[in-house]
Amino acid sequence: MNDDAAIVTDVSSALQGGYGCGEAWQPPETLRALVAAGCRTLIPELIATFKADAASRMQAMDNAIASGNLPLLRVHIHTLKGCARQLGADKMAVICEQIESADPDTLTRELPGQLKELEAVYGRVVRAMDTYV
Repeated sequence: MNDDAAIVTDVSSALQGGYGCGEAWQPPETLRALVAAGCRTLIPELIATFKADAASRMQAMDNAIASGNLPLLRVHIHTLKGCARQLGADKMAVICEQIESADPDTLTRELPGQLKELEAVYGRVVRAMDTYV
């Protein structure tokens, strides 16, 4: 079997529940539908794009915090929330939503802990996704 076929088989099994995804990452129905429609090679591309974009946004969020630019932080959080939700990283999306919806006082007080939790969850999501690709 060639490498592409192995990837397709692994992704297909993962999306059909063959690996037990755990809480870090649950492939959403949209990805399962793509696999069922024969678009299996698209899944590794979507995951790679998500991982690259999320890593870039996490760095941009650190920069926004360092410069005290909370509106820019909220923009990156909002975008990351949507991307996470689309790819099934629901715990990441929930943390982003909490940060995004916090009033300024709460945001300032709780942001360090929330970002630490977001980074930890992101790490688990990446490891879970890497298992399937």
